[in-house]
Amino acid sequence: MSKAFTKKSINSLLVTVIPNLIGLIVIPFIVANIGNTKFGLFTLALAVIGYSSFLDFGMSRLLSKFSAEKNVNLSEIYSFSITLVLFASVLITTLTAFWFWYFGYQKLNVSLEYLDEVKISLFWVILSTPFAALTGTLRGGLEGMDRFRQANTLQILSGIGNLLIPAIFTYFFSDLSKAFIALFVFRGLLLILSFFYLRGTISFYLNFKDRYGILKNSLWISLSSFLSPVLLYSDRLLLSSVYLLKEISFYATPMDLVLRVLVIPQAISRVMLPAFTSSKSSSADSDKLFHFSFILLLIICFPILWLLAGLSPLILRLWLNPEMGQNAAAFLTIFSLGLLWNSLTWVTFNVVQAHGYFKELTLLQMVSTVFYLIALPLSLPLGLSFVAWLWTVKFILDTLLFPWFCARKIPQMKNKLKKKLLLLCVATILWLPLCLIPNYDYLKFIYTVVIAVTSLGFTWLFLMKLEDRQQAKRLISGFFTGDK
Repeated sequence: MSKAFTKKSINSLLVTVIPNLIGLIVIPFIVANIGNTKFGLFTLALAVIGYSSFLDFGMSRLLSKFSAEKNVNLSEIYSFSITLVLFASVLITTLTAFWFWYFGYQKLNVSLEYLDEVKISLFWVILSTPFAALTGTLRGGLEGMDRFRQANTLQILSGIGNLLIPAIFTYFFSDLSKAFIALFVFRGLLLILSFFYLRGTISFYLNFKDRYGILKNSLWISLSSFLSPVLLYSDRLLLSSVYLLKEISFYATPMDLVLRVLVIPQAISRVMLPAFTSSKSSSADSDKLFHFSFILLLIICFPILWLLAGLSPLILRLWLNPEMGQNAAAFLTIFSLGLLWNSLTWVTFNVVQAHGYFKELTLLQMVSTVFYLIALPLSLPLGLSFVAWLWTVKFILDTLLFPWFCARKIPQMKNKLKKKLLLLCVATILWLPLCLIPNYDYLKFIYTVVIAVTSLGFTWLFLMKLEDRQQAKRLISGFFTGDK
C-alpha cells in the first residue's frame, strides 16, 4: 500500500467533509428562515442539482483513469471532452428549461401561494447545470494533470457555496428564488476560475477521429452517472405530485443528511480509481488495496451511519426542530442502512471500472434502476415508510450485483467478496432492532452505543491487518494534525 494513497485520501476526504460539516450548521438556519414547507422546495432544488452530475458524460472519470494509464495524449482528450460537454450540456439544459417554464412546473403539487416562487427558483437551478457540469469536467482535467490543489479548491468552494449562499439570502429575503439566482451567478464565477486554472492548456475543438473508444466509454459512464441521481432523487420528484411539500420535507431531510455521508466513499473513490488502474497488473498489490479500501470505508462509515440510525430522533430534534425529530426519525434509520450498503459498493465499483468494464457496470445498474422505477409508482399509495424501504432495498440489490459480476470477471476476488458481503449481512441484522424500537428511549440509546463500540473494537482487532492499522493511524493523524 503506497504512502501516496493515504495522503491523497486525506486530502480528498478533507475537501469533501469540510463543506458538509458547514452544511450541518447552516441547514438549521435555512429551515428556521423559510420554514418546513419552503424547505421542501429547497430539497427539490438539490435534487435538480444532483441530476447535473450526469451532464459531464463521465469525462471526469475517464480523465482520471487515463492519467493513471499514461498511454494517451491527455491534452487532446481534455480539449475534446470539455468541448463535447459544453455543447451537449447547453443543448440539454436549454430544452429542459424551455419545457419546465412552459409545461413542467404544472406537474408539481404546489399551492398557488408558492407556485411562482417554485417556478422561478427551479428555472434558475436548471440554467446553472451546465456551469456545474463544465466545472466538474475541468476539475477532472486538473486531477488528471495531478494538480490536486487547484482541483480541491474548486470542489471546496462549490460545496461551501451551494449551502452558504442560500443560508445568507434566505436570512435577508423571504423569496427563495433570489438565493437560486445568486447561486447561478456563483456557479458562473466558479466556471471562470476553472478556465483560469487551465488557461493555455486546453482549446475548444471536436475531432471525432480516433475517439470512438472514448465516446463509447463516455456514453456508458454518462448513462451510469444519469442512473445514480435517478436512483437517489427520482423518489422525491414523484412524491411532489402526490404529497405536500411539508410531508416531503420529513422524508427528504433525513435522506439529505444521510447522503452527506456519501461524500466519504465518493472522496476516496477519486483516489481508488487511478490506484486500482495502476495496480491491476499486480494481483498482490490489487488485493492489498481492495482490502484496505473496504476496511477504511467500513471503519469510517459504519460508526457515523450507526449513530445516525440509533440516535435519529435526538439528532433531528436538536439539529432542526421537535416536529422534524418526531416525524422524520424513522426515515433516517432506514436510509442509514441503505447507505451503509451503498458506501461499501464503491470499492467493487472502482475495481470493475479500473478493468474497463464500463458497459457491463452500467447494464448492472440498469437492472436495479428498472426494478426501482417499476416499484416506485406502485409504492406511493402505500405510504412514505414503504417508499423509504424500497430506496434501501435497491441499494442492497446493487451491492449484490456488483460483487457477483466482479467475482465472475476477476476470479481472485471471489473469496474476498464473500467475506465482505457476510459482514454487511451481519450489520443488517444488527440494524433491524433499531427499526423496531420506538422513537428515542434509553434502550435504543444503550443498544446503539454498545454495538458501536463493540463493532469498532472487533474491526480494529480482527479484520484489520497490521499494515492496515498503520495506514489508518496515519489517516486519522492527518485529519487532526494536518500532516500531509
